[in-house]
Amino acid sequence: MSHKDLFHCSYVFSSDDDGNPVADIYVGYDASLNLIVIFELTDYDFPEYNSSCRAVIDKHEAYWLSKRLEVSMSDLPRFISNSVDESYYEIINPTVTQTHECFRDLLDCFIAEGCHLRIFRRLA
Repeated sequence: MSHKDLFHCSYVFSSDDDGNPVADIYVGYDASLNLIVIFELTDYDFPEYNSSCRAVIDKHEAYWLSKRLEVSMSDLPRFISNSVDESYYEIINPTVTQTHECFRDLLDCFIAEGCHLRIFRRLA
């Protein structure tokens, strides 16, 4: 699964596009309305090293999260992407490591909100 498979997909953060590999974070819903936060690593020189890690929050928990945050389900991905710590956006030429830290911070926020996560990893 990639961010292209999500709907109501919202961009969160990425590493510097001039670097290689490039890491991107997106949040959106899958076809079953589960909330997905995905970290994609793209290596343009060696595509066999491409990978992704996605955190899945069950649709029922996503619904209750939207109620707790007083945001509609359709606006939840955009709300999440706008809730990223401002310090990440102040980084000039962010690295893959910094993007991964942003992903972990997002997951920590979900856990603090009482959400249960299922984590899936995919290589190339």
